[in-house]
Amino acid sequence: MGNNCFMKKDILLLLIICFSINCEAQNLIPAKRNTIVYTSIDSAVKYKDSVLYLELKHDAILKTDLSLIAQLPNLTQLSLYGGGLTQIPESIYKLGNLRQLTISYNKISSIPKSILKLKKLEYLALNNTRVTEIPGWIKNMSSLKSLVLERNNITTLKNSPGLNRTLNYLSISNNQLKELPASFKAFSNLKKISPIISLPIYPAFCYR
Repeated sequence: MGNNCFMKKDILLLLIICFSINCEAQNLIPAKRNTIVYTSIDSAVKYKDSVLYLELKHDAILKTDLSLIAQLPNLTQLSLYGGGLTQIPESIYKLGNLRQLTISYNKISSIPKSILKLKKLEYLALNNTRVTEIPGWIKNMSSLKSLVLERNNITTLKNSPGLNRTLNYLSISNNQLKELPASFKAFSNLKKISPIISLPIYPAFCYR
């Protein structure tokens, strides 16, 4: 029994370490101890000035007035999973303190330029959507450190030369890419580009 207990503690410690490493690699902001992650807008609005983390999934998105998100002035992390969104809700652009935005399993086909209004945004993830390109103006996102666009419809990066030079993590795995532009070598702060499954040969700078 003692050995089983020891093994459980080891496994738990390993999970914590792996999570911490993954957060550091992607510049994720781990939730602080005793911080509440709200999963409904109605509950969050009741304590709007103290809400830092909001995560909505599927039905919680479909049955929610997303314009209410604008009433959370101190929100730093927002995650939206599912719900059939075809565009990023306008209310999100009013979140002046937002640092991390994740929108996954939706039907968004492009990254809107309005996202430039999020001056403090450090982490942007649009996974399992329908995004086809990385827009050139993204270089103007002066705080952005991590860009995650996994499982989309990106076929080329030739028209996307404007990566932000403060970016140090880029994940574009599981797209339709065949090559990476040589210009990517110029981004000296880019510490890691995730492996791109469709590439026949990975450029050396993918593994910095």
